[in-house]
Amino acid sequence: MSQECAREIELLVKASWRLLVLESFEEDRALRAVHAAAQVSERAVVTWSLAGGVGGNGPGAGSLDAGLKALVEYADPTLFVVLDAHRVIEDATAVRRLRDVLPLLAKRRQAVVLLGPAVDLPLEIERDAARVQLPLPTARELAPLFRRVGEQRKLQASDDSLWDAAVRAALGLTASEAVRVFNMACLKAKVLDEAAIQL
Repeated sequence: MSQECAREIELLVKASWRLLVLESFEEDRALRAVHAAAQVSERAVVTWSLAGGVGGNGPGAGSLDAGLKALVEYADPTLFVVLDAHRVIEDATAVRRLRDVLPLLAKRRQAVVLLGPAVDLPLEIERDAARVQLPLPTARELAPLFRRVGEQRKLQASDDSLWDAAVRAALGLTASEAVRVFNMACLKAKVLDEAAIQL
């Protein structure tokens, strides 16, 4: 999880932004950033999805409008994360409802985080939203993931510097892509060496 991203979300929320767009292909990492920001800013995190509603199996499934109706029932300081926002944000009724609830969110110390790989907002709410991009993982974030995979596979490295080389070779990928590629290289090479890194 990018600490810079979590810090940016935290600052935006503390600065009274009520609508955030968090763009990422990595939902799990993005949610970890939101949770980190929420913890520091003393807010809960509640997710909503089209299929599962609030919390994955609660009210509000089926449409963003239904989801927003369900979220309004929460009174505590909360970050509401709309999963797959790029799929649901074009609903005119939901956009109107979102605009209507923004002042209420401010009073309650709440915010809506629209999460998706690329979220194009309707013009009506474009200027109400702060945009945050979750950067791809750094070497510092990938290294422990690779070490864990190596331990699980009982992978031997001929030289410790090869771990760093493997991580550098994976920069530019999402965390899950990097782990899958590293897993494949481990399966093919059976040992961490220059040949495995080239795979």
